[in-house]
Amino acid sequence: MPGYTCAICENGMKSFDPKYLCTSCRKVLRDPVQTSCGHRYCKSCIEPLLSVSSSIKCLADSEEINKEKMFEDKFARREILSLPVQCTNHCDGCNWRGELGQLEEHESQCPYAKVQCMHPSCGVLVLRDDLSRHLVEECSFREQQCQYCDMTITVDKIKQHQENECQEYDIDCPDFSSHLDPVNGDCEATEAPCPFHELGCAYGKTMKRKENRDHQDKQTTDHLNRLLLFVQQLSNFFYSKLDDDETSEKSKVITNMDKTIKSLLDKVDAILNENSNVTSMLQGHGTRISNLEQSIKRFLMDDVVPDSAPLNSSLHRSSQAETNRILQGWTIWTLRQLIMKFFS
Repeated sequence: MPGYTCAICENGMKSFDPKYLCTSCRKVLRDPVQTSCGHRYCKSCIEPLLSVSSSIKCLADSEEINKEKMFEDKFARREILSLPVQCTNHCDGCNWRGELGQLEEHESQCPYAKVQCMHPSCGVLVLRDDLSRHLVEECSFREQQCQYCDMTITVDKIKQHQENECQEYDIDCPDFSSHLDPVNGDCEATEAPCPFHELGCAYGKTMKRKENRDHQDKQTTDHLNRLLLFVQQLSNFFYSKLDDDETSEKSKVITNMDKTIKSLLDKVDAILNENSNVTSMLQGHGTRISNLEQSIKRFLMDDVVPDSAPLNSSLHRSSQAETNRILQGWTIWTLRQLIMKFFS
């Protein structure tokens, strides 16, 4: 494993002293090893180089490194592990500070450390504190039971399963009500009693459609007998009531007709009485109108044809015709006014 990646937190220092850094990876030394030329390497950095050849050149000064002359620098290791550092997740809000030797233990449980989702297909990095919530609520690849059939399926496929595969999933159907109709529908889960239970079928409990069909197949003879008995009883009841119903209906019709006739007779009497009064009144006024008409006729005749001016017969006939026309018009108008007066 390469050197430590961490940040020093000692006052006034922005970076580690170069003597604490690996000559190869340039990170803080992990399990430091010192060469014969005095340079330090992480043990995990120099061992691969020496596995190729027992003699290599130092990356710092190009001097030959002899494997037999290298040694583990325990003093430097103790010094490095006591360096003051802060959590590598300090940018995400972690305030932990301590010695470098305690850093790995802290990071293994740091709530601000970013960890990968456990589902390989997901791979999302989340804060350790948020991992449990992510696994339960957010991860698209978490497993979940279908609420209709209880099959365990990943969340990203649950919708496809319910719409295309799940046999218990409810769908919107325009014929839903007819589908669930207990008599004529085709839903096998619909429960209903035997359709002959009102005719006395002893099997009174509700049954699913298949059980209901089986029951009717077995009890066909009993059901037909009950139906025949019901029809006979209904027929007898109908004929026994027919005469009574007709008599009652006729009686009602006669009663209504009597009431109607009496009402009409009363109205006729009232109209006759009213017409009798009007007739007498018109007769009296007719006599007066006739007298008045004669007076006007004489007045007009005297005015149109004076005695001192003899006229020829042609002129006389013309004047007489005009006079009659005027009288006729005046009489009609007068009669209309009288009728309107007395009938209003």
